[in-house]
Amino acid sequence: MKKAGKMLLLSILIAGLIFGSSVSAASENRVTDEMTAGEFWTIPMGATYLSIKDEFGDISQGRQQLRLELENAEWAPINEWFEHRFRFYEDNDFSSIGTADSVNFQRVTSNRMDIDFSLEETITGFSSDEIRIPLIMTVQEVGEATVRITPLHGSAVSGGEYVVAEVVESDLRVTIDEPVSFGPGETAILSNIVLDETKPQSLELTDAIEIRLPRDFQWAEEVAFTVTGSGGFQNQATVDTANYGGGTRDLAFTLEDIGIERRNIRALGTITLEGLGIYSESRTFGDVSITFGGDLENHIIEGADYIDYDVTMEIEEEPRNIVSGRLNTSREGGFSLPTLIMEEEVLDSWVPGRSVTLSFEDWIKIMDVDGVSAEDFTPGDSSITFTPQRTGNQRMYYELDMDITVQADREGPIEALITSRGLATDYTVEMGEAVRPVTLQATSVPVLVGSETVEPMNILVAENLPRGLQAGTLELKLSEGTWQEEVDVSVESGDLELGEVTVEDEKLLITISQESFAPSVIQINQAMVDLPEEIELGIYTLSAGGDAMVDNNTEEAFMDVDDVDTINLFEVVEKLGPSKVQFTVDSTTYLVDGEEVEMDVAPFIQNDRLMVPVAHVAIGLGYTRDDIHWDGDARTVTLTTADKELMMTIGSRELLVDGETVEMDAEAEIRGDRSFVPISRFAEALGIPYSWDGETRTATFEPN
Repeated sequence: MKKAGKMLLLSILIAGLIFGSSVSAASENRVTDEMTAGEFWTIPMGATYLSIKDEFGDISQGRQQLRLELENAEWAPINEWFEHRFRFYEDNDFSSIGTADSVNFQRVTSNRMDIDFSLEETITGFSSDEIRIPLIMTVQEVGEATVRITPLHGSAVSGGEYVVAEVVESDLRVTIDEPVSFGPGETAILSNIVLDETKPQSLELTDAIEIRLPRDFQWAEEVAFTVTGSGGFQNQATVDTANYGGGTRDLAFTLEDIGIERRNIRALGTITLEGLGIYSESRTFGDVSITFGGDLENHIIEGADYIDYDVTMEIEEEPRNIVSGRLNTSREGGFSLPTLIMEEEVLDSWVPGRSVTLSFEDWIKIMDVDGVSAEDFTPGDSSITFTPQRTGNQRMYYELDMDITVQADREGPIEALITSRGLATDYTVEMGEAVRPVTLQATSVPVLVGSETVEPMNILVAENLPRGLQAGTLELKLSEGTWQEEVDVSVESGDLELGEVTVEDEKLLITISQESFAPSVIQINQAMVDLPEEIELGIYTLSAGGDAMVDNNTEEAFMDVDDVDTINLFEVVEKLGPSKVQFTVDSTTYLVDGEEVEMDVAPFIQNDRLMVPVAHVAIGLGYTRDDIHWDGDARTVTLTTADKELMMTIGSRELLVDGETVEMDAEAEIRGDRSFVPISRFAEALGIPYSWDGETRTATFEPN
């Protein structure tokens, strides 16, 4: 190194120690060729470089200083380093070699090298945006050999650590591409097998290369394979397998035998074996291991998957969501399912010439088919039939594409069932998921028979996906009754936009003026429904339909299905009240259909009877507080129902039921300004079933 360069580098190092480093990440760094190397091998000059490329124009101005530190490797001696071994590039094209002006370096220790360089054209003599630093080094033990960049003295070079080589124990690495699959009676052509030297000349031209298959497998003698030498080797040869072990499980040759030569004794060599064929009729299935031996250290690779007769039926991507009730107007039909791959894994697994039927549930209609010749198919069918044929001696393979539409009120997995006498078994393939565009939500309310209206209700229409509601009309239809004229409709959440809202008797019509980008929710607030004078007991529903959601109610698809969702909206009953009420001794909380209700006093036991505050007796038996009357002067409690009158007097054990006396085991009494009565006697008189749990000391009444 020139004296001026040494002094410059020394001043840079001192400044770096004083001021430290300030890094502005502005370079793109990489190792040009990550290598596989044997232990203690010296990577030769030119085998790989550390590339530092100007990313944003920050390192093309001024000199850049950095420290390079090796891990699990040592730099080559200083006498092997020269400025001209550094390379400068512009847009990945070589522009110039390094000079004493453009590059300075110092081997500080065996694993530390300090570099300073310039990309300025006035110094390099050429326009450059990249420097490539030669990685002349000796790797050490098994593991990764890395180089770490540390910028110095405010350099804009990005810091980081990069793998230069993977150090392996063996002098030779044997790899194969993806294993192939084959079955009995088939000849499988293996993926390329690559033999890489990790040290120069570790594979001699005269070394015996022996490749062995498992028992019951043999090298296909009618198949020739190709051997190609590269790197430190040269030439390519086509090898007649029959001359080197074809028809047996052992293949043996030397590189010299087949015409491969050594081109460079210092370079790592690579041998590629292409087109090797194997054959078997074994009934033992599994991975096929290939062992390399002879003069080579033993290497075992998994070369193939030997499988029984089989056919694959699978989709080439994830199942798709299909919106129920819709036609795909852009395709003038249905929505596309993922492509179904139907592939014979082993020759003769699938018998040609025998018809195959693919069918869906009746609520799924096929609108179009591509990839097979469907026989007697009409759009709107739920199944197709085709007859597969074999070409020559090739495995049968089909790619089936289908467009479908789904019945408006259905949701769930879209499964195709594939059957044929030419297949060993039936196949079921999940191809998608049917999603209803919206879901109705409302709490069903009881309505007393004879009522003129249903109490105000809140109803939600929730989109299950974006654009669940399209531009058009959302129709909410009552199974009985009519909407009152004034209906408050709003968008509770999301970006959906509504237009006009009108009422046509049992139909509430909501115009969708702009579709959503995110699932939205429509709320019908405090909706009132008028009931006819005569209405039977039972449950009545609300349905959601309209052309904002459903457009496949056509002759080809689902003529009679107009609604997406239907829910129970109200129930006409003979009387109102809870279905289950539970009182617990000494607890001021009781449950009404699972909901807690507070009392200011707790029930207690008297003469084995549960005594309950009279104010809560009515609720407990399914009536209202208005059905209970307290006469303070006569000190009587009276419960009046539609067909009975029950009266009890404080201090008395008699219960009057429509004027007739019924004896009780406990007296009605007053405690702490509260009247208590034996609730079970009232329940018995009204025919209301109840039960007693002795462990929890809880009485349960079931009025309805």
